[in-house]
Amino acid sequence: MLPALAKKAASSGLSGAEFCIGIPGTVGGALQSNAGTTVNSDMSTIVEQITVLKNGEFRNYDHKDIIWGYRETSLKRSGNIVIEASFNLVNKSSDVINSDMRALLASRKATQPTAEPNAGSIFKNPEGDYAGRLIEAAGCKKLGTKNASVNQLHANFITHNGNASSDEIVYLITEIQQKVRASFGIELTPEIEWWGPEVQPRCFNN
Repeated sequence: MLPALAKKAASSGLSGAEFCIGIPGTVGGALQSNAGTTVNSDMSTIVEQITVLKNGEFRNYDHKDIIWGYRETSLKRSGNIVIEASFNLVNKSSDVINSDMRALLASRKATQPTAEPNAGSIFKNPEGDYAGRLIEAAGCKKLGTKNASVNQLHANFITHNGNASSDEIVYLITEIQQKVRASFGIELTPEIEWWGPEVQPRCFNN
């Protein structure tokens, strides 16, 4: 898991992975989707090499071999299974690193619903703006279903009570997209992905 990577690096006196401390998810998934917090704090800033398994063969990719984008990489959706990775980190005091990570967690707790069940940021930020701002400005904080709702602390999160169905989440995503489109002419693209045997809902086709 990403927080474990951040803690392991910190205990070894290695800096660069601090941004991983508050991101839920696996290292492999983060590498494929270029997970991060800001433009200058994502997996592309620390990766040196990635080994993947594809079609029964191991393949090594250096940083330069991978196309890195905002929550995207050329490894994504291409049948690659991440086996291992090496990172380019720098020496730094463990005490300083841990202090920085505590500050990051405090900031995340103050601005995001870390104590409530959620799937993280629902939408990617459109260029030059923030999805959360657009969602709130479009009046979407009023949206909710029986078991899920747009979060009041951060509008780019959908929180639930543990009983929400995928249909409820898809409904809210669709409603948000429609309201933001009507208000600003902007198409919000989901950051989360649809996994399952059913046909992918239209709201994930952006």
